[in-house]
Amino acid sequence: QCKTIRSLTNKVGVLLISSGDSLFGLYLFFISAYDLYYGEKFCTLQAGWRTRNLCSFLGVISTSGSFLSMFSMTIMSVIRFREIRRSSLLLSSPTITKVFAMKLTLTCLLVVVLAFLVSIIPLFRNFEDFFINGLSYNPELRLFIGFPDKAKHIAILDAYNGRMKASLLSWDVIKNLIGEMFSTDYGGVAGQVKTVEFYGNSALAFSSTL
Repeated sequence: QCKTIRSLTNKVGVLLISSGDSLFGLYLFFISAYDLYYGEKFCTLQAGWRTRNLCSFLGVISTSGSFLSMFSMTIMSVIRFREIRRSSLLLSSPTITKVFAMKLTLTCLLVVVLAFLVSIIPLFRNFEDFFINGLSYNPELRLFIGFPDKAKHIAILDAYNGRMKASLLSWDVIKNLIGEMFSTDYGGVAGQVKTVEFYGNSALAFSSTL
């Protein structure tokens, strides 16, 4: 049983850091499993993986774990610095009070919520112009190969429609303009375009091939 603030904060901090590391370990476990599943076929099947919700979900898990550990270590460092300062003044570590326990509980909740919030912000539709990496098209559509980003889309639209102001082109506008480039007689491109979310970038999506 913890009797001093120092011992309680150390145990709570270690618990939060362990939880964050466990989340990241869970991410690595699933990445390893999918590495075995895809194997050498990943390069040809990467479009399906990078646009799947599961890829984004694993990205949220890994990012939440990383930020949870980082925030927890930061708070522990601040508290330890204060304890070292108290020790230098020959002051003993104060005992636990209900007020401190409440503050520590609220701080832990804030750390967990903040870590999770930071990890899911890239998936909010309101912020897609900042975090979407590109679009994935039907392989039969030769005009867009790979995962073209906004700059490549703007270059193509500029060549097709004339000079365009890039700052006014959101992803929604780009999708609409691209749709107007193709005839709807054969279905157009509607339903053939998939979004490469923030967690579909090469750093996370290709982790299984490294």
